[in-house]
Amino acid sequence: MKSKLINDIVNPAVSGFTRLQWVAAGLILGFFLGFVDTLLIAAILGALRIQLPAYFGIPTTFTGYFFAGMILGSYAPRSIEWEPAIGVLIVVELMMWGFMGLTGHGFLFIVYFILIPAAATAICYLGLWFARRKSN
Repeated sequence: MKSKLINDIVNPAVSGFTRLQWVAAGLILGFFLGFVDTLLIAAILGALRIQLPAYFGIPTTFTGYFFAGMILGSYAPRSIEWEPAIGVLIVVELMMWGFMGLTGHGFLFIVYFILIPAAATAICYLGLWFARRKSN
């Protein structure tokens, strides 16, 4: 059940979004929630004095991508299917490019630039699917 504030402000604002704007919404929300979820999980683990390697941050961003898919899935019309997930794919590709660079990986290039972004995109789409399944 959506609140009156959401019905009065958010729904009219997103009702006229084009497909490209839904891609941008997925990009922005994926970027924001990917980092926010990672920071929240890191803060909780830090408060518990648990130390983990930096690679633990990759799956924690996936929760943010899932929630981005859920949020956008609850507002996007049914005709919008892959656009938010494509926005998340762009975010992940740019993040991996920034973290790893494009050269000197060998086989790991497939992991960094194909498997991890594909998993993030699938998780975002799963969130979109769950939001729509819940609304039926």
